Amino acid sequence: MGGVPKSQRNRAGTVETAIGLIILVLLVTVAVWVLTVQNKFNPAGKALLQGEFYGQSWADSETPPSDGGAADAKGFEQIAPDNLKPIGVVEQFGPDTLSDKIDGKAELYLACGFENLRCQRFALRTDPNKWMEWFEYDMGDQYNAFAVYSLQRRESAVPLDVVPYAYRTKNAIFYVAGKYYIEAVAAEPDPTLIEAMIEMAKTHVATFPETPEELPELKWFPSDGLIPHSHTLQVTGAFGFEKFGRVFSARYNIEGREARAFITQCDNASSASNLAAEYCKFLLDNGGQPISYPSPMPELKIIQSYDGVTAVFVQGRFLAGVQGAESPEIAVRLATQLKSHLTKWP
Repeated sequence: MGGVPKSQRNRAGTVETAIGLIILVLLVTVAVWVLTVQNKFNPAGKALLQGEFYGQSWADSETPPSDGGAADAKGFEQIAPDNLKPIGVVEQFGPDTLSDKIDGKAELYLACGFENLRCQRFALRTDPNKWMEWFEYDMGDQYNAFAVYSLQRRESAVPLDVVPYAYRTKNAIFYVAGKYYIEAVAAEPDPTLIEAMIEMAKTHVATFPETPEELPELKWFPSDGLIPHSHTLQVTGAFGFEKFGRVFSARYNIEGREARAFITQCDNASSASNLAAEYCKFLLDNGGQPISYPSPMPELKIIQSYDGVTAVFVQGRFLAGVQGAESPEIAVRLATQLKSHLTKWP
């Protein structure tokens, strides 16, 4: 019977086995090389493998994992105190990528004129587990910076003597310096770390050619009954009304009851009157009900809104009023006080 000789079949089997072993060795070699290269050149992968990601120690690494921003060689080391060391490069985020960093809050910043965010992480040299992140938001101008500062002010805020608009919480500090809104947030409320953050803030403010000053518009509000640090600024769409831009407001305590006074400046008295009429119509179109109540201001419009009593009036080029009052009496009292104070600004 014909066929392949047994000796040839054995040699073929030996060759196939050898080739298989060579291929296996090559595959193992390639796999080891890939892992070595990734471990060497990918800090994020290395940190993840070591269990040192987010909130845990990055040990002595100077380049912790990236959050997706564009790295910038110039960091904030020059304003950091000696007991802090950078544990990452500075990162940048623009309008198109801001949500990658602060998902859920980006819309507020964008509506207020956000231009750029630079951020960097630092840790105590004596304890790398105690770290914080420094956020510098370029908002374009001081008004936009104050807007995001005021609209996010925490209930637990404690005034901070760094600049006119600054406060701290248990684990963070917040302030406005020129066109910048600054946040420094620690992973935990460590006293040494918080003090280092405050020192860093003071150094940062000292780099500005002019000392940050208070916004002059806040003087439009009378001081009697004013709740300290309650001023806010909405740069667009205030109170849900699209035509409201740059509306300042502040909360007042009237015999134990709170209400909010608001002011926006128009080009002239005619523009203010037209805008006031449109705002009142907006309130009525959205379920508001007009209220008749005695007032020393015949032109005062009083409307029961979804969030309380609203009062609207015009004083020169100012459209002003009261929002969220508990009763018409409180609304009229605060509106009268506000109108009298605004007469100082022709």
